[in-house]
Amino acid sequence: MEPVRKNRQQKRRNAFNFGAWIASRQWSKLLPAAPAVITALAIGGACVWTRSRSQALQPRYLKALSTAVESDQTEVAERYASKLVALGAENRPEVQWIQTVIDLRVGRLQNAQEKLIKLAPADTIGYPYAHLFVAKQIVQRNNIDPQTAAKLKHHLIAASSISVERQWTASTLSKIYVAENDLKSATRELEKVVQSKPEVWLLIANLKKQQGDEKGEQQAFAAAADHFSEQLKNDPNDNKNRLALAQATFQTEGFRATETILLEGLKRSPDAAEFRSALASLYVQHADDLRAKSSLQKLELSGVLELIERAIQLVPNHPIALQRLMLFLDESGIAEDKASQVLGDLLASGQANASVHLLVATRAMLTGDDATAKVHMDLGYQKNPNLPVLLNNMAWLVARQDPPQLDAAKSYADRALNLVGNKGEIANRFRDTRGHILVKMERWEEAIADLETAVPQLNDRAKAITLRALAKAYRALDQNEIAAAYEKQASTIGLDSPAID
Repeated sequence: MEPVRKNRQQKRRNAFNFGAWIASRQWSKLLPAAPAVITALAIGGACVWTRSRSQALQPRYLKALSTAVESDQTEVAERYASKLVALGAENRPEVQWIQTVIDLRVGRLQNAQEKLIKLAPADTIGYPYAHLFVAKQIVQRNNIDPQTAAKLKHHLIAASSISVERQWTASTLSKIYVAENDLKSATRELEKVVQSKPEVWLLIANLKKQQGDEKGEQQAFAAAADHFSEQLKNDPNDNKNRLALAQATFQTEGFRATETILLEGLKRSPDAAEFRSALASLYVQHADDLRAKSSLQKLELSGVLELIERAIQLVPNHPIALQRLMLFLDESGIAEDKASQVLGDLLASGQANASVHLLVATRAMLTGDDATAKVHMDLGYQKNPNLPVLLNNMAWLVARQDPPQLDAAKSYADRALNLVGNKGEIANRFRDTRGHILVKMERWEEAIADLETAVPQLNDRAKAITLRALAKAYRALDQNEIAAAYEKQASTIGLDSPAID
């Protein structure tokens, strides 16, 4: 049997009494240190209060700063900017951006440029509004090369988070992508804003068409047609929306539905040149579509010509309609007779412009009828003395008259070149004309300069003629080896066409 153990009575521990503890302390011994303790507490409290007050003041001052900048109160804005710097907000990007705006306004351009480089870096994403500013500055330039376009694209992407500017950034980005032939990216940018800007469906549809996305193209054209139809219900006299609806409808419903829309617009606005032009272009397009059919009969050909006639009645000097009319003049039978009648009516009406007379004159020159060509060249010149092609053809015409008027011919050629500049295919054609005139004038060195510039761009027949003219010029300068080389090149082409004498 084990001995019985008496339970040891445990001493009960009372809970800590803060009040009793305070009362039992000998606080008098702490009095010498009281100033330091109080000071430490005061500083700590002041720091907490200052921080919280600074954080509370910053948004208020920032709002006041923004308001002052927007209302062009530069002095007030600078005061608030100084206050924000004093509150330790100088590193906030929105503060730095507004300081940049202030610097720009007061002419501190170097300071502004330094801030812009930091806020809108060229290789990373910075402050969106600074990127937007740089992008808009770039867009204002006249010529944007590929390198600048790449910079613009970077800044636009960096600014795309600004919702109120999303339409502008997206549409501008889409133009850059189109220029780069990145049609998918261009479409993607426009699709970002199409819900808030439904008229963009028309652009998307055309981009889908270029990509060969037939299903996407039709869906986009249908969405565009729905949008513009709704707009016309609200305002039937809105010409811009009606023209856009016509463009979308042509792709979804074809010629007749589009014609109805445009005729209604012309009925509502008889003096609206845009409806006349759109209808004329529609008739030419439909005529081209009909004529493209290989099974086209003579009766249908007459119908095609009627479409061209209708286009010319709407716009007497429609350039494409006039070109198509001239093609009909080379047809035999009914089409030729009808085309001649239409052209005669146009000339008799007095509505024919310089381009019409140029077409008639050029056709006459090609058939050897220089007398008719001269009449219409003169009439065209009276209508428009600054039409480059007319001046060039006038130069050809008077240079081959009997006797030739070479000084007048060179004067016409010089004016034509001055109007188009010295670069491009058309300029080379005009230099070829002037070069042949200079050969006739026996101004050999000048002739060679023009003809050698022009010859690489010419078709075979014109090239053979020009090569022989170059051979003649070099032979006149006793440079027979070069002359022989040019004669050999002309013979290689195989067209026995002498240079004009």
